[in-house]
Formats: sequence, C-alpha cells, structure tokens
Amino acid sequence: MRKTLAALPLALSLSACQVPLDIEREPVDFVRLGSPNTPPVVGKLDRGVRTFIEGPNGNPVEIGGARCVFKSSQFKAELISPSWVNFPQTKGRPEPL
Repeated sequence: MRKTLAALPLALSLSACQVPLDIEREPVDFVRLGSPNTPPVVGKLDRGVRTFIEGPNGNPVEIGGARCVFKSSQFKAELISPSWVNFPQTKGRPEPL
C-alpha cells in the first residue's frame, strides 16, 4: 500500500506532461496593410503559435484548429493553430499587435 501511495504523485505529475501538436502547415506571412506609417521590413522572425485552454485540473491543454488573427494598423496575419508565423522585423518601432 505504501509503495502505491508513493508512486501516485509521480504518476499524477507525469500525466500533466503532454506532447506538443505537430505543426504541419506552411509558415504564414504577415500582409502589409498599406498604412503610411509602416516602417520598411528588414527581415522575418519565424515563431510557432499555439493555443491552449485550461484543462480540468487547471493545467494548460493545447488545442488545434483555433483560428487566430494578428492585426495592427500596419500588418495582419490569419492562421489556424498550431502554425509557424513569419513575424516582420521592421526598421524603427512597429505598432503593437
């Protein structure tokens, strides 16, 4: 009985671990919206975007298929998570998304 109770916390902590979903989609590029204040793009920064919900035990659980929109007055990107996104690197300070 003691060995079973001692193994229970380990089993519970391992059940909280999850394997991230594979990103199978092509990378998504931002679209320039034509704002006159848009600074020039000097590069791209690839980042994975994932969505999570709170699971029944309070831990985050990754979900796939969520539609996401990143938008500022200068750029916009639409994707379905999980996905890679090519964030624009600009000269000067960009507006927040």
